[in-house]
Amino acid sequence: MVNIASIRAGIATRHVYGYEKKYLMTIQSLSDQRSLSYLTHLANKIWKKHYGGKRNLPIIRFGPGNKDLGYPLSYTLGYSLIELAPNQRDILTLIHELVHAIGPRLHTMNFTKTYYNILVNYIPKELHAGIEDVLIRKHKKLLSPYL
Repeated sequence: MVNIASIRAGIATRHVYGYEKKYLMTIQSLSDQRSLSYLTHLANKIWKKHYGGKRNLPIIRFGPGNKDLGYPLSYTLGYSLIELAPNQRDILTLIHELVHAIGPRLHTMNFTKTYYNILVNYIPKELHAGIEDVLIRKHKKLLSPYL
């Protein structure tokens, strides 16, 4: 039997990762590697502005990441830890993992809306509409047959 939720999650994940790799990672201000202190300070600002819950900001650390397809990936462990892998110690990865810590575990519409609402604070204004189009409108259209 086909699990529609699993199909939807897989499509959504490929869409978000594909757009990050093809477009968002080319924005130097998002993809430049940063220090742990810089990223922790930024995470605190983002958390205070975009998360109104009762949980504390997860611990943010540099580590080896999880091996997936032969290379390390950053990850969020529940609501308590964000580990940034080598070559992924940048604003884009931090924001992506913070969105998971805020709540949307999967790359659903809730994830992409929260992700976009945070990203717009760190990208040039002329890019807002294009990024919203892909992360919100195209994401929804892509998933609509499975909703």
